[in-house]
Amino acid sequence: MSAHVPAFGRRSQRAPQRALHATLMLCALVLAGCKGGDGEAKAKSGEESKGPDAVRDAHFTCALALAWPDGHVEAFDGRVDGRLVWPPRGNKGFGYDPLFMPLGHAITFAEMDAAHKNRISHRADAFGKLVACFDRT
Repeated sequence: MSAHVPAFGRRSQRAPQRALHATLMLCALVLAGCKGGDGEAKAKSGEESKGPDAVRDAHFTCALALAWPDGHVEAFDGRVDGRLVWPPRGNKGFGYDPLFMPLGHAITFAEMDAAHKNRISHRADAFGKLVACFDRT
């Protein structure tokens, strides 16, 4: 790889609003012997979001980093807030999309048209900030 070209990285994730709840949920999945992959993990996290005391507030985040050959680094964070729903709804998208309903919407990401989801997503927020960085120059 040449040292004369920029490097780019991206990471996205879904997170409950309360870090402690997320940690406890992950521990519960491990203790329950969750070995069935992503689908079983989603089902178990959906079970966790039932009941009157359930934590349903959640968000998706996306982090982007662009490192230039001269050592300058630009970092951008995107976020979309919403709620977890159960049972899963919709058959579009991937991952946790059937469980996530963004704030201000009555449908999950998996029920949305892909073009609309891509306009309001955490990735769109982060990439919009990256593009705005280039507009500043």
